[in-house]
Amino acid sequence: MVDLERRSIASFDGTPLGLTLAGSSSPSAPVLVLANGLGATAAAFQLLFARFADEFRFVTWDYRGLFSSGRPVRGYDSLRVDDHAKDALAVIDAV
Repeated sequence: MVDLERRSIASFDGTPLGLTLAGSSSPSAPVLVLANGLGATAAAFQLLFARFADEFRFVTWDYRGLFSSGRPVRGYDSLRVDDHAKDALAVIDAV
């Protein structure tokens, strides 16, 4: 099992997002951003983390309103694809 690092950031509109990082901590390791369209936690990627932990740094997040992320600050009208894409950019900027 790979150790997971958990963080929280504020997205573009202030919605709190729960991030999970796993894998290599080498500054030269390629970073793979995993967007989980199934709405599961980072546990869904455990086999991927275990297999490639020495080669890659992984980052994933819980979508707004799910699991360790907070409810959308602007309400549930901000659950559009555009909002999720901006969340992905906020995650990338944070790591």
